[in-house]
Amino acid sequence: MNELRQINNYVVFQTDLEACIDYIKSITNEKIFLVTSGRDAKSILKEVHELAQIDSMFIFCFKSENQHKEKTTRDLSKESAEFLWFQMFKDVILRLPRGNHAKQQMIEFCQHYYRGNEKELKFIREFKHVYKSNMAIRWYTKETFLYKSVNKALRTEDIEQLHTFRFFITDLSLNLAAEYEKLKKKGEKIIMLYRGLIMEHEELETLKQNEGNLISTNGFLSTSRSKEEALEFATKPTKRTDSVPVLYEIQCNIEETDSTIFADIAEFSDYPHELEVLFDLGSTFEIVSIKKDIELSLWLIKLNASDKGSKVAKEHIELNRKDEEETSLELIFGRLLIDMGQYDQSLKYFQSLMLNDYTQKDDIAKINNLIGSAYYNKGDLDKALEYYELAYNLMMNDKPVRIKDSARPLTNIGLIYHRKGQYDRALELYLKSIKIFETYYGKEHIKTTKTLTNIGSIYTETREYNHALQYYENVLKIQKESLPSNHMETAMTLNNIAVVYQKLNDLERASEYYQQSLNMKQKILPSDHKDITVTRNNIAKINKRKNRLQYATSDVYESSSPTSTSSELDYEDETSDSATEESSPALSASRASSAPRLQYTVQTASKRPTVPIHRVREPMKTAVIRLTQKQTTDSEDDAEEQSCIF
Repeated sequence: MNELRQINNYVVFQTDLEACIDYIKSITNEKIFLVTSGRDAKSILKEVHELAQIDSMFIFCFKSENQHKEKTTRDLSKESAEFLWFQMFKDVILRLPRGNHAKQQMIEFCQHYYRGNEKELKFIREFKHVYKSNMAIRWYTKETFLYKSVNKALRTEDIEQLHTFRFFITDLSLNLAAEYEKLKKKGEKIIMLYRGLIMEHEELETLKQNEGNLISTNGFLSTSRSKEEALEFATKPTKRTDSVPVLYEIQCNIEETDSTIFADIAEFSDYPHELEVLFDLGSTFEIVSIKKDIELSLWLIKLNASDKGSKVAKEHIELNRKDEEETSLELIFGRLLIDMGQYDQSLKYFQSLMLNDYTQKDDIAKINNLIGSAYYNKGDLDKALEYYELAYNLMMNDKPVRIKDSARPLTNIGLIYHRKGQYDRALELYLKSIKIFETYYGKEHIKTTKTLTNIGSIYTETREYNHALQYYENVLKIQKESLPSNHMETAMTLNNIAVVYQKLNDLERASEYYQQSLNMKQKILPSDHKDITVTRNNIAKINKRKNRLQYATSDVYESSSPTSTSSELDYEDETSDSATEESSPALSASRASSAPRLQYTVQTASKRPTVPIHRVREPMKTAVIRLTQKQTTDSEDDAEEQSCIF
């Protein structure tokens, strides 16, 4: 943004391809520098390459971890975990403080972003002086900076910007909930809603393969009570050859959908004739059918509003809340950034918290521990150790001494020495941490499992396999009693037990535990997730090893000459960089205009979804949170365990 404004003070952003082309053609007496994505370059070039007003064209097309990209259609298998994490994000955002400080932060961001754009700056000044919380829906329906900025943040999955707009997002969600209560009192039981759009063939094919599954929105989804209004959007002329007109027909049974929030907003809108109905963040739907409507010359997709996805999300959120304990919401948000793999953003966020006057004194040590976890995940062990030790010292020098809190940075300090191969020092710190956990929580509390896992990892690395098994089996017992039936930490423990049996040459039991771990991961992670790939590789290598042994045995029998079959095991291990309380292993995860998109689930609606939702893109006000998994280490010759950081 800054670089563009240094070239030219007036910058126009377009998110719709056809609108962009129309705008370019409307400029007759000025020169245009056009910057476009590689994805859109081919389509836009053939329309504008001969126009005299185009001075230069730049194709913006490079890959970067921190580059925010708008998503198109995603493979179904990549989306289920992301739904869960967006629900977690939404839960945190809605509970964050949103007073005058949050409002001012949002206004300052918008003033900076729209500097030089007097039209939007006028709206920003008006918002600053007249806005009240009960005006959120009216402001959202206006074609102003708010609608554009909020949906851009959702569409590009920009967590930092979504945090900036928490003030308004929360107001809008609360306003919709209040209007939904009014709607329920009107006595309507079944409401039919519609949404028309132009959809890419690829997205449609993905949907057609997933009838009966769930789809969710990660934004504010706009629909209409009027089928005719929706049809206007669906049948809008387009020059695109890779798309088809689509009409969503959504049935909402108010008596069965407590957590799917939607509201009539026509009375607040500048376009009341559209009879707009707006769905809240994270609404979920079941795909009932997808058929070609010959009469209307479009594809008709029938949906039912559903609570199934949100119920699973609530279970996960409640579990995380228990784990969060006394941690403030500001810190929970920062930890979420780490879990999503946005380490640089998390560091920037934590540094800003340290400078804020409203940050609680007790949180300073915890913030330093979280900063350490961000550096750990970036691979900077020395920097991580510096902040872990700072966190520990702050807790121990506090009045009164914070023994209970100190167990977390202690485990993390131990992990650094563990990673550096200083096992005696690491074990000493782990045992000290375990003693604190057991004193305050009891011997078989779930909070002890991360440190116990790390101790088991040390014994595996030092080839004391029986000791390692004792620790892992104890961890598994606690997890089965305390966690949901399918949980990433349990899957991690099953993997670690398999690694030990593999090292003991007990290939049958190793294969059994790897398979259990794989089955669990497939229910809660995208199919192309690294943890799943590594586990599959481990199973394949064990099977290969079995075949070698069988072949060798056969040769011995046939030749009657004994041959040694011992050799180095050829396997690889899966390591989740250790779990810290402030950065436990994540269900990582990983909109074609200013509007949201839908996501589609991997599981059939007839089954209770474990991590249910997947999304496919379309022009709607919806968003996805992409969670990047922590880096893991692969080895061709050694099995990889999973450790834990707090």
